[in-house]
Amino acid sequence: MSIFAQQDAVAEPLSVFGPRNGYSTQIGFLVSQLKWMRAVVLSRLQNLSVEELDWLPHPDANSIGALLMHLAAADVYYGLDTFDGVPWGRFSYEARKKWGVAINLGQTARVRYKGFDLQYYISHLSETREHTLSELSKRDDEWLMAIDPSWSWGATNNLCKWFHVCEHESHHLGQIDLILKQLPGQQSRDKRSLHKGQASRTALGVALRRATHQVYDASPLVLNDPVAVPLLGSRYAKVLADSEEDLYEDSSRMMRAWLVARSRFAEDHLARAVEGGVRQYVLLGAGSTPSASGIRTQGLRSTRLTILRRSHGRKSWLKRVELWSRSLFTLWQWTSKRRSSPNG
Repeated sequence: MSIFAQQDAVAEPLSVFGPRNGYSTQIGFLVSQLKWMRAVVLSRLQNLSVEELDWLPHPDANSIGALLMHLAAADVYYGLDTFDGVPWGRFSYEARKKWGVAINLGQTARVRYKGFDLQYYISHLSETREHTLSELSKRDDEWLMAIDPSWSWGATNNLCKWFHVCEHESHHLGQIDLILKQLPGQQSRDKRSLHKGQASRTALGVALRRATHQVYDASPLVLNDPVAVPLLGSRYAKVLADSEEDLYEDSSRMMRAWLVARSRFAEDHLARAVEGGVRQYVLLGAGSTPSASGIRTQGLRSTRLTILRRSHGRKSWLKRVELWSRSLFTLWQWTSKRRSSPNG
């Protein structure tokens, strides 16, 4: 969609840079640039699905969703520095807790910003940018030209800092455009990246939330999963630790509650089925490594269980895994105990 299609007919034209009503002269010029750049970014996001917002062209890339949160975080951090006078790197715990993952991106952001719809990201972009514009309307050109001699790359005024926010947004727009061109839906055939030896992001996200439930939620747990934390291993230990920061935000609690309740429901039924003589379990969307759900089935009673795992993008659609549980039958014991308990 063209950015011109988004313009309010009575608003100042996006394509005419210059002074803006409600701002000092020089700040108006800056605001016109900020608004243009944001409009270009938003024009790229029309009708993106959750899957497209989450998609990664390779395991170490950033998703479009994570990049959008990164842009919102930039407004917050530069606002704290220029409006509130907080030196960079000395932001409050509350600010770092809410925005630290987004500003730093990386593995933690790849896991945290997953499963949210477009409106989730647009609301954060709008909220932070509205605050920026409100604060800019309270400043004058003298403030804009004020120099910070202690800035990391040398003496820098507020104009340069906020121009950098605009430049920074343009930089990440290039990344967003590149991802959009590679989305599976934009290609003649699905080239979604599943890398040998890498867990799928879906499997990793589920495993992380199951582990978070074990470590941080109060007893009695909805899902008692003794392998959830060991499954993540040292590679994702920091991601698990960082998940405590937004543990009780509504979006985090709702996603975790849904996942553990879904797993509990499925695994209770699996345990009952095995008790009744079922010996075959089909696991769809298993990914390139065993999911937490698949591994937990080792805890079923000392019964031979055949698991058929169907993975995306594999020539061998079904991988047969014969699992012999030794002395462990944790899941079977636990579900039996819960069914016999008056509080179960």
